[in-house]
Amino acid sequence: MTLESLAGASGWYSASCFSAGRSHTLAQFSNGSHPERSLMRGIEVPLGQDDEKARTLMLSSLTICAHNHIISRMLLERFAGAKGPYTAIVGDWYNLSAMRHYDSTVQPAATPLPAHRTHRVLVYFVRRYLDETKDAVVVSENWAAERADNWLCPPPRLAFLGDNEVYHILTPEVSDPELIEDSITSRHHWQTGVCSSSTRVPTGDDVTIEWVGEIVANARHIFVPAFDGSGYLVWSPEA
Repeated sequence: MTLESLAGASGWYSASCFSAGRSHTLAQFSNGSHPERSLMRGIEVPLGQDDEKARTLMLSSLTICAHNHIISRMLLERFAGAKGPYTAIVGDWYNLSAMRHYDSTVQPAATPLPAHRTHRVLVYFVRRYLDETKDAVVVSENWAAERADNWLCPPPRLAFLGDNEVYHILTPEVSDPELIEDSITSRHHWQTGVCSSSTRVPTGDDVTIEWVGEIVANARHIFVPAFDGSGYLVWSPEA
């Protein structure tokens, strides 16, 4: 899917670039009735693989999530010593080089409109991955839920590992941005999502440890909440 067709289908995406070289915009949201706010954008900022603030937050998040979810535990075991580039998903008013760590937030000069949410940048990142990757699957933890909860309006697909672990699963046939957002948006300060691949996505309500192991083995990107819930950090580990 092209950027132009995505923009036409969803109404919230357009591409732009920062000429200064410090970041590039993947999602730009505007509202003609609020021109002063249309300048604020959600962006992806490449950080490289040597950003210690990014590495510290990523490993801390995986370590905390590993207490309750086996996918985080397996990811931590596999990639704790790995290299690989990081990407921040933040508002374009952030000056990341001036931040002491990536678990704090920076308030914009004006309150962003709801459409400016950095969630939408992550949605585009995930949708692009699903469109472009063979046998793509995206799995996200849900820290706020367990099997016994009353699932009246679940996202497109959820599955359970035991009684206490809930995972949202996305495959390429899910293209609606709202459904993707419902599946990947963080519901807790700590949460893990992974972009991976699998030729045998389970069709029932349960996943197995073996399948989770396949997802970890094929992991391309890991994403976690960052910036005190106002953005995300994406890691593309090199095994």
